Amino acid sequence: MAKAQSKITLAAIKKHIFWICVPLALLLSVGITVYSAGNVSKTFTNRKSELEQQKKAVDTLKTDTEHPNQKTIDEIVRLTNELKVYVKDAWTALQREQRERNDWPINLGARFRNNVRGKRPGTGIDWADRLTYREFIETSLPKMEESVRPRHVVFLDENDGSWKPLEPFGPNRKSLATDQSSLVGRGSSMPSAAPKGAMGGYAAPGSELEKPLETKVVGVLDWPQPEIYRMMENWSPTQPPGPKEIWLIQENLWVYRALLSVIVKVNANATGIHNAAVKRIEGLRIGNEASGMIRDMSARTISLGVALGDSSGSSLLDAASSMNEIGAGMLPDDVQAATIRQLRYVDADNVPLTYDAEAPYAQFNRMPVCLQLVVDQTKIPDILIECANCDMPMDILWVRFNPPDAKPFELSNYVNMTASTELGGGSGMGVRPSGGGGGMGGRPPGGGGGGMGVRPLGGGGGGSSPSSYAGSDTDAGGSTYVGGSLGPYGTESVAIEIYGIINIFNSPEFTTDLQLAETSNSGEAIPADPGGEPESPSPAVPEGESP
Repeated sequence: MAKAQSKITLAAIKKHIFWICVPLALLLSVGITVYSAGNVSKTFTNRKSELEQQKKAVDTLKTDTEHPNQKTIDEIVRLTNELKVYVKDAWTALQREQRERNDWPINLGARFRNNVRGKRPGTGIDWADRLTYREFIETSLPKMEESVRPRHVVFLDENDGSWKPLEPFGPNRKSLATDQSSLVGRGSSMPSAAPKGAMGGYAAPGSELEKPLETKVVGVLDWPQPEIYRMMENWSPTQPPGPKEIWLIQENLWVYRALLSVIVKVNANATGIHNAAVKRIEGLRIGNEASGMIRDMSARTISLGVALGDSSGSSLLDAASSMNEIGAGMLPDDVQAATIRQLRYVDADNVPLTYDAEAPYAQFNRMPVCLQLVVDQTKIPDILIECANCDMPMDILWVRFNPPDAKPFELSNYVNMTASTELGGGSGMGVRPSGGGGGMGGRPPGGGGGGMGVRPLGGGGGGSSPSSYAGSDTDAGGSTYVGGSLGPYGTESVAIEIYGIINIFNSPEFTTDLQLAETSNSGEAIPADPGGEPESPSPAVPEGESP
């Protein structure tokens, strides 16, 4: 009976389920609405009270005798002035340290140095100083080249018993291969100089010279095309460089000296090319010669695998595209200075700046540099350390190994040349003893077999040095690469490119960015430091010469 009643109840519920759920849903909705409305009303009341309190606080500022905003402004000004003082102290210290290491050379004389000291860049140089600087550059650049001990031929002067270079250092100095060929017919101890039928190294009886000219190769590295002489390329034979050009050239000189000091230090203990850390200077690119290369390397780091082609000429193309803007209505000195400044510096993103672009930093200019070298790969850490610690420290961005344009070397001009004296063998550059030592590097002294030549020639090594960093693919004996068993500089040698930035600090005396601001209680602003000293009057230009 009970079971039957239960079935009747469930059946009734199923029949009227809709009407049962509707009032329940209605009651639930009403409850939620009432609860939510109460919370919203409470939140609104609280927020309204907060806004009213804030409005009252703002209204009271109209009647305050001491305005809190001015106090805040004064405090901000005070802290800003303190930061400016700290920045100027640090800036001054860094600029002074760099200038102490890279001051105007003493060889320019006291008059020149006094005229430019404390002056704004591009000023303080009169006509007489321009002539002095030209003479200084012409005599100092060969000494800079000689400081890295490039390989060259010397001969024994019988008059005083000293060894003298066959060709003096300078922009017109011949290469090592040309030095070798110039000995032909002069009684050279080289086999190629001996007449037919005579023993190598000695002229035949009755020839022009009975006694051979005793020669040898000295030096520790190859530098086929010294870039330092490019600073003189556009100089007029009758006009010395202008004041603005001189300031920029001197900046170049400081950078070149710093880069060369790196090579001098790492090669300090080298006795020859066989144990030198840097075996070849293929290029020292600075300023606009390196800006395009730095830019392309930045692009490679962003988009790996994109073929950008040869970057060595990018900066030249960029310079040519905007060179038409230089020269219109400008003085000759301004034209030369603008040409040098074109793409000379880069911004924070390593994008080259045009000559008239606003400098991104008042404190310093960012000059890109690139060292293209052939080095002993075991000495690369030492080279990088010296780059960071040189007189103008380099911020190293990338080190590139075996760049794609480092093609095999052309050695065909050197296969007959040896330097057994450098490796402890016989003297001079004549015919080596049977079974003698190696060539001019690549193998330790006393060993037979191939030195720097294309292939072993009898008992000794072959040629001297490669004639081109990007030479032809083959020579007299086949391909020869930088490293490997046939490498002209030895099995441990590798071609590298070191990309970096050198920050060249400006003088803080000529900036208005660090002028201290005025506060409400100071009465007047604290003046900035004065600028440069007043220029001394320039002497009269000699008659017959144009300024």
